[in-house]
Amino acid sequence: ESYPTNVEIIGTLAQSYYYKGWNEETITWFEKLISLGQNTQFIREKLGNAYYKDRMYELAIKNYLEALKFSPEDAHLHATLARLYNYIEDLKAAEMHGLFAILYKDQPLDEEYYTLSRTYEMKKDWANAMKYVNHSLKENPDNKNAEYTRAIVADNYYEDKRAVLKLYEDFVKKYDSSKYAKYDPTLKLAKERVTSLNREIFMADDSEEE
Repeated sequence: ESYPTNVEIIGTLAQSYYYKGWNEETITWFEKLISLGQNTQFIREKLGNAYYKDRMYELAIKNYLEALKFSPEDAHLHATLARLYNYIEDLKAAEMHGLFAILYKDQPLDEEYYTLSRTYEMKKDWANAMKYVNHSLKENPDNKNAEYTRAIVADNYYEDKRAVLKLYEDFVKKYDSSKYAKYDPTLKLAKERVTSLNREIFMADDSEEE
């Protein structure tokens, strides 16, 4: 209150609130810094992250794009923008930033490949979705989200339902004994799909015999 335009004090407050996870206060004080003419990659990135955590995706994107002006080849910024654009279903922008994230990042790339596969999944471009989810799993065979996504993509892409069934069964087998298995929504959905696929395959076989 005594020094309302002291950027050092305001910056200290903004960072303190950010590291405490107090997003509303973080946003207030970083926005104040910007209004006082302060504009750095650090400010924009932290402000963007606070908006991201509060699910204010458009404002998060605005600030991450500003951060990108300071560091156009920052793989982390591109990867974050790819995820944000997926959330608002701007899939063209998500695809572009996802590809830039892969271009600029050193190994490993499993999360970047996974994000890009989700973009193609939402575009119903099953061939590219499968291509990039397989790249993700090649980088990290234990990327659980990618494993489940591969089964989902295969379910839409493959004609061979037995091959799809095996992917779901492998996923269930791998994670069914985990500590929090009973609380895992993806595991529950995978089990339900195993049941329905078994029924579909049985009925298809039965009709062929007739």
